[in-house]
Amino acid sequence: MYHHKSGSQKRKQKREREQEDERMKNKKPLLQFFKKSSDRDAGEDCVDAGKVSSGIVEQDNFCNTGAIDSTSSNSVSCNKTSSPTTCAEVEESASCRISNVTEVTLIEEVEEPVGQVPPNSCTVASAPTTQWLAQDMVLKGLHTINVNKAPGPDGIHPRVLRELGAELQWPLFLIFSDSLSSGMVPRDWKKANVIPIFKKGVRSQPGNYRPVSLTSVVGKLFEGLLRDHIQNYVVENAIMSSNQHGFMKDRSCQTNLIAFYDEVSKKLDSGDAVDIIYLDFAKAFDTVPHKRLLSKLRSIGLSEVVCTWIENWLQDRVQRVVVNGTFSTWSKVLSGVPQGSVLGPLLFNLFINDLGEGIMSNVSVFADDTKLCRPVNSIQDVTSLQ
Repeated sequence: MYHHKSGSQKRKQKREREQEDERMKNKKPLLQFFKKSSDRDAGEDCVDAGKVSSGIVEQDNFCNTGAIDSTSSNSVSCNKTSSPTTCAEVEESASCRISNVTEVTLIEEVEEPVGQVPPNSCTVASAPTTQWLAQDMVLKGLHTINVNKAPGPDGIHPRVLRELGAELQWPLFLIFSDSLSSGMVPRDWKKANVIPIFKKGVRSQPGNYRPVSLTSVVGKLFEGLLRDHIQNYVVENAIMSSNQHGFMKDRSCQTNLIAFYDEVSKKLDSGDAVDIIYLDFAKAFDTVPHKRLLSKLRSIGLSEVVCTWIENWLQDRVQRVVVNGTFSTWSKVLSGVPQGSVLGPLLFNLFINDLGEGIMSNVSVFADDTKLCRPVNSIQDVTSLQ
């Protein structure tokens, strides 16, 4: 006998199918994040991480893990040969990534240096107090905020700041001015959500992920203003080494390669053999000692107001790792310049600015990626380069 289904039954079944489809849709990105796949490139991982950080990828009840203790394990042992399919496996994979990223980025403060900071070659001090900060600079910064970026731990979305720029410019100017003059940085500006981005190798190994920090958008707005102020001072007084091409205005990977290629070509045209040494500092940004950095900033003539603010900005920083909506506990950051910050790259450049002093070979630098080269016509030349 044929039974005709009522309209209410059909609607109920349709809703159930839609709910099931939605649950599977939410599960899929979570499982794919841990999947070992050689055909997915790093660009897709960046998109996935952006979705995670902005809250687009959400977990449903199938895996509501809550906070994970990042200090529970210092070992990395997630060597699964297949994708995690249960809540327990997902949590285990997240725990391993969290503990590894924390271990990599949080290190003990190094001891004070024995040597002296190079003497200051600049005779013009930077602008004192807050004279360089203006309200129109704040408004311009608000209008140039990228609304597609993810918010930081404070949850303030960049679209809100941009759309309400005219209304927020004055209160933000007061906050920025007070923060700079007092040397006190709001606590929310010192917090970071760390998103693991795949670099290379086996995807199930947490050590193959690069930690990228998401910080407060308001804090980064002021960092951008301060960075421009410091960079203008550095350029006007010719403080930055001409060998540095990273994170500098009118310099790039292309200028780095062209200058280095030109130098090598000249030596080869002269009939010389050329040896090149490629250097890459491990965890360069994460291992910058704060006290030595501040000594170098003062040595180039930055005002005490700016140096005091940067010192407070570096102190008492905390971070947590985020994997598909799962948070680790907050952990202290004891050294390094914050990755993901606006001011960090310039501070790193200033810290290693004297890297080439005393080196007789040609030096070419892009951030921490360094090349040394010189003509070698004898064993003595090779020994000298090494």
